Amino acid sequence: EQKRLQDKLEERQRDVERRSLSPGPDRRIEQWKREVDRELSNLRGQINRATTLGNQEE
Repeated sequence: EQKRLQDKLEERQRDVERRSLSPGPDRRIEQWKREVDRELSNLRGQINRATTLGNQEE
């Protein structure tokens, strides 16, 4: 589970880098960045919870 979430996080970060290279209206880009930041934060929380649960099982 932790590996899957880490892979998803890395994929989102690559998407951010790719899209930041594309021109577009600033307002849409800023909105998209906020959405991606929120999703990354959620994924980090899931990774932290999975790590904590994994550590508790050891």
